[in-house]
Amino acid sequence: MKKMNKKGFTIVELVIVIAVIAILAAVLIPTFTGIIKKANISADTQLVRNLNTALAEDKAINGEHKTMQSALDAAVEGGYIVARINAKATGNEILWDSVADAFCYLNDGKVEYTPDVTGEKAKDTEQYKLWKIDSVPNTTYSTYLYNIGDETEFNIQTGIDVGNENVTSISYDRTGGTGATTSQKVVIRTNSYDTVLTINAPLDTVKHYDQAKRVDVTAVAMHSYHEFGDVLGNINLTAGNVVVEEGCKASAVVIDMTAAQLATVTRLSADNSKAPEVPIILRTTENLWATNEHNDLINPETNNIIYAMPEGSLPADFNQKTIEERENLESFAEHYVAVDFKNGTNEYVYYKDIKQAFSDLKDNNTIKLLEDVDATNDPSLYSVFYNIYNRHITIDLGGHTLKTLDFYVVFKVLNITNGKWILSGSKAVDRTNNGTFTIMGSGSDTASSTEVTLSQNAEISSEDDGYGFYIHEQSGKLCYGVTVNIHGKYTAKCLFVSGNIGNDQSSSGSLVMSNHMPKINVYDGADISGEIGLLINGMCELNVYGGKITGSNPINPKRGYINIYGGEIHCVNDSYVDPTTITANGNGSENVGAGIGITSTYNYAGAICVNITGGKIYCDNGHALVAASTVFSSKQETEFTPGAIDISISGGEFISADGKNSLYVKETVGNGFITGGTYSTKPNAEWIASGYTAKQNSNGTWIVVKN
Repeated sequence: MKKMNKKGFTIVELVIVIAVIAILAAVLIPTFTGIIKKANISADTQLVRNLNTALAEDKAINGEHKTMQSALDAAVEGGYIVARINAKATGNEILWDSVADAFCYLNDGKVEYTPDVTGEKAKDTEQYKLWKIDSVPNTTYSTYLYNIGDETEFNIQTGIDVGNENVTSISYDRTGGTGATTSQKVVIRTNSYDTVLTINAPLDTVKHYDQAKRVDVTAVAMHSYHEFGDVLGNINLTAGNVVVEEGCKASAVVIDMTAAQLATVTRLSADNSKAPEVPIILRTTENLWATNEHNDLINPETNNIIYAMPEGSLPADFNQKTIEERENLESFAEHYVAVDFKNGTNEYVYYKDIKQAFSDLKDNNTIKLLEDVDATNDPSLYSVFYNIYNRHITIDLGGHTLKTLDFYVVFKVLNITNGKWILSGSKAVDRTNNGTFTIMGSGSDTASSTEVTLSQNAEISSEDDGYGFYIHEQSGKLCYGVTVNIHGKYTAKCLFVSGNIGNDQSSSGSLVMSNHMPKINVYDGADISGEIGLLINGMCELNVYGGKITGSNPINPKRGYINIYGGEIHCVNDSYVDPTTITANGNGSENVGAGIGITSTYNYAGAICVNITGGKIYCDNGHALVAASTVFSSKQETEFTPGAIDISISGGEFISADGKNSLYVKETVGNGFITGGTYSTKPNAEWIASGYTAKQNSNGTWIVVKN
């Protein structure tokens, strides 16, 4: 057999092959890399072109974009995703030019515009006016924050837009390095009432947009900090100038300094001429006067601009001025509240002592808090409230918290808006103790009486298990005409209507619905919660149009008219209360364990009339409605027999948990009281009015309809 001879590559041959490959790679790889980079640059350029098309279309409708957020909103509207607005070519960037209001392309260090921007607007734009999307602030460009992770506090030296990120603190500090010798004009946008913004840049101009909790301007250049946004608290100024722009919202611009501190400041100024509803306050403990650089007085008529200079003094003619003129000028004291004595013209007088502010209230005045106030150390404040009669007053809490021992209302009209009022005191119900917000009328059946309105942005809260609103009647007609309107949040043990409020009767002795009895109106947006809910022991008209009422017995009427048109009534109780064990004793009960719980019966002129046409009434551990007394057939009239408990149900939802009956009624007299509504269990036949029947839905609930 012939032997085969196998032979491989020699070392020389391998070296030659490797050398050839290396030569080819050296020639071809840069070529391929260049081709890839050109393709990426082309794709980036096309993206910039498309972004600017979307930007231009939005600009034609909505005008120029003041922040990168507004520019990106236009891009997103055009179908682009923020996360994908980045350059494919390594080392290059896609930026937004805030001067030209156009996206641009940073290509090998050169800024390119596609299409080219008009005129010279974008040429020589400072780098900090170009914006980059990044997860951390950039020291060269301004930054739009995106995907920042857990970090919530940032120190910055260029502009910033927090985008949709959760940021609690922004500190813009340019006191060192180039910041000490060069000036910048930057834009800062924050998005939350939880964000505190601090500015310390003596040479810079800053524009702020959107929401912030508080702004502390330690130093800026003159005519330099411009507020366009919505500041929940104060704009505190230490050095420089603040301009409150049109549409801005803030509690106040506050200059809070000692004389020694003011002596080191060249000039302070604040201008609210475009938003006069934002007050300007010079607050210092010394007898120091605020003047401008020409040593002129603050204009007491407009108070639009305040300039503070060291070594000021009171004007020579101060003693010749009227009391009102002095009050408008004396702004050197430490202030907590402002009182509008000009009937809605936003010309405020400022007070350190809230007691004195309330004492000076006149008809149609507004009192506004400028910061949180705790007045619980002054029990005598109660006597001031008690002696304010027959006036139309608005209490604007200014986004702050007022804390008092108690309050006594005999105003003609009281409006509570924009903040939280905490009542601190005992569990007592009567007006001689703390923890209640006592409401009384004029005592006349002919004179106008009291109306209290809790706005949707306001909250009343009672500490220490207090009763909160207390509609009080000792005797006579003190509650005639009282109306309470609830649009906001109310948290207390209950809202209590005094049992001493009597009945109006016709000549025949039957009960008459009257404008004299107090009214409680619950509207959409209301949120009433507490251990009980509404405890109505006296004659009262309750109208529930919307909102939510929560408690162990959300509505517990002893006497009066209860009208449920909408909203939610939610019984929250830990254990089931068996209604067969409840004795109707004529005094009502606080432990019925139902959405609406009726336990009392009267042999004299008293009645409970319940009319339900809508809303949702449900109970976590019990019945939606309990009537532990005899219910008479529905009359739907304005006069009822003394001692009657009358119920009419034509709509609404009645939901009970754990298979328990939606309703519990001890006994009925007449032809039934239900003509509509939805129920989690089938209503008893004797409860259903003649001509109506109960039918089961496919989901297991029951409805009452006409035969």
